[in-house]
Amino acid sequence: MDGNMKYKYKVSVIVPIYNIEKYLEDCLDSLERQTLKDIEVILVCDGPTDSSERIAERYVEKNKHFSLISQSNKGIGGARNAGIKAASGEYFYFLDGDDYIEDNALEVLYERAHKANLDVLFFSSKTFKDGIDEFKWPSHYAYKKDYDLCNSGEELVRKIIGNRDLYNPNCGMMFIKSTLFANKNLHFKSRIIYEDNLFYPNLMHMAGKCAVMNEPLHYRRFRNNSVTLSSDNTDKKLTSNYIVVRKIRKLISDFGRTPTVLLPLSRTCYQFSNIYWMQNRKGRKKYRREYLSVVSVILSERLFGRRFFHHLKKVFLTCTKAKM
Repeated sequence: MDGNMKYKYKVSVIVPIYNIEKYLEDCLDSLERQTLKDIEVILVCDGPTDSSERIAERYVEKNKHFSLISQSNKGIGGARNAGIKAASGEYFYFLDGDDYIEDNALEVLYERAHKANLDVLFFSSKTFKDGIDEFKWPSHYAYKKDYDLCNSGEELVRKIIGNRDLYNPNCGMMFIKSTLFANKNLHFKSRIIYEDNLFYPNLMHMAGKCAVMNEPLHYRRFRNNSVTLSSDNTDKKLTSNYIVVRKIRKLISDFGRTPTVLLPLSRTCYQFSNIYWMQNRKGRKKYRREYLSVVSVILSERLFGRRFFHHLKKVFLTCTKAKM
């Protein structure tokens, strides 16, 4: 346990808010209904231009354990960091304002994590498309099995890789001990998207006891106008992905070639490549240098299997010679 350390709440829930007026009530209603009452809910309004902040204010007025932070826009990562500074719970949970959770989610998670003194407890999620009441439990949001207890984040990642199991760095599917933030300076990168891809290797390198509970307690909403799915954010997607690739690769010098680094690095490189090749000729030319740099990382670190490795090598050689 944490010695004589005392916490004001069992759980601190941190909710970044930016232009989600249509969905915010679903999120906050689910937090009002939580069966675990010893919680605080920190709403961080990240410079929204719609009525999201007024909605948040209304919930703060009627719930004594809800609080509101207002700031200029710093992205989801910056909003979460603001919430972390204000939080005083034993465990932190990060919930996006357009998603929601089961009514007993925090109680189930806290009881499991607290009893085993876990640093991180992972769980799964159901998904649904905006406007369609059809919930799915797809393979990229569900684990194949439970992992009752691992003594480190690296041990858990090795087991996940060995079982070809789920890698999903979505923070809405993690329940995290607050001491990792207080004692080890764990935080999020501000003003980028895909910040979870960078957060994951740092978290798993620092984490002690971890477990996976393959129970869908979280509901992930897919909407066409979200930051990650909108077709209007291509430049930001590519720029953010490239930043994340570079920063994760630097972790190799700090942490070594561990699976906690190589797994998110490979997935982020793959994600960047997919977005790049979806662009037209003009778009590919604009980000050609970044793309070649990412492919170079894949090749030098040998992140994928032999067949994919040789395919990328051929693409790399073609791109370096082509006049784009």
